[in-house]
Amino acid sequence: MDEIGISGKVEVTILLFAKAKELANTGQGSLNLPSQAKGRLILEEILCTWPSLQPLSSCLMLALNETYIDLEETVNLKNADEIAVIPPLSGG
Repeated sequence: MDEIGISGKVEVTILLFAKAKELANTGQGSLNLPSQAKGRLILEEILCTWPSLQPLSSCLMLALNETYIDLEETVNLKNADEIAVIPPLSGG
C-alpha cells in the first residue's frame, strides 16, 4: 500500500479520549487529510467531522503517533498514522 494516496491525501485514525470521546459518542474514527498539514488544519477537520467537540475546541491537544503536536506545526502524515484528541484532564 502506498504511504501517500494519489490525491496527496492519507487516511489517518482519530482516537478520542475522555470528554472528547463522550461528546463524540465514539472513541475512534478516520479522516482523509493532506499528507502535510498544520495541527490547526487537522483540528478544524476533526471539529467538522465531530461538531459536538466544538465546546472543547479552545483546549484540545493533538498527538501524532503518541507525540504532542503544536497547532502551528506542520506535520508529515502517512496512511495509518494515529492522531489522538486529548481534552483537558482533571484530577483529584
